[in-house]
Amino acid sequence: VMRTEIDHLKQDLEKSEDRRLETENTIETQLSQINDLKRKVDELTVKADEAEVLRDELEEYRHELERMDKLESMLEKYKRKVEDTTDLKRQIKALEDQNTSLLERSHQVEDEYRKVLSFKTLMDSYKEQVQQLE
Repeated sequence: VMRTEIDHLKQDLEKSEDRRLETENTIETQLSQINDLKRKVDELTVKADEAEVLRDELEEYRHELERMDKLESMLEKYKRKVEDTTDLKRQIKALEDQNTSLLERSHQVEDEYRKVLSFKTLMDSYKEQVQQLE
């Protein structure tokens, strides 16, 4: 009976030892997994920080892009104003040329008027002389 009891206890001890070894293996495996997961968490934390930096940079680029769009719009507006100014300068030049031509024509007409006036005076004088002679 004692022998059976001892055998039974030995078997229990062997089973317990087997379970202990399995548990140690499980613990080692889990510790290894925990270490792997910690390493991955550290890597992902670094990547998350990098992603945050990139997200901030992207936001800055978006603001810069909006500012550039506004500047391009202003540039186009100023280009149109320059074109309008150039057109106005051309129109002013054409009007100045026209004004110069009209002034020249006006002087010509005044000169002709003076000539006609002097001829009229002379003709009036001749008419008077003709009337006196009649």
